Amino acid sequence: MTNNQRPPCLQPENKGIAAIPTVIIFGGIIAEIAIATTFLSLAFTNTSLGLRLSAEAFGAAQSGVEDAVLRLARDRNYQNISGYSLAVGRATATITITQGSPSANQATILSTGTSFRRKRAVRAIVTIDDVSGVVSLVSLKETTP
Repeated sequence: MTNNQRPPCLQPENKGIAAIPTVIIFGGIIAEIAIATTFLSLAFTNTSLGLRLSAEAFGAAQSGVEDAVLRLARDRNYQNISGYSLAVGRATATITITQGSPSANQATILSTGTSFRRKRAVRAIVTIDDVSGVVSLVSLKETTP
């Protein structure tokens, strides 16, 4: 053995040094796949949740129209331009009733349903018979909130 050589038990082991960059690269790829999968599942969940909230808001808006028709059936002169709120499950409906619109003996009902951040609105026009007080639906359509 020469002076420059070390005994075999004292030589540094360099056998695993090439594995470190490989482990780091593969670890990064696996982490990237996990993050992408998380974002995709989150986007899917939000889409499903958004559809459910939108349906809840629409149901609340329709319930608001039905409530307004009931109020008009009880009092044919009922009017509420400023609007009132109606709780429908987790959603709420804000309803306005305008008498004489679009013509005499008619009322316009605008009901906006809200569920979390989703809003849907329904506009109904009803005819109110002066003699019998019967409320008849003329038109019902969804509008922009």
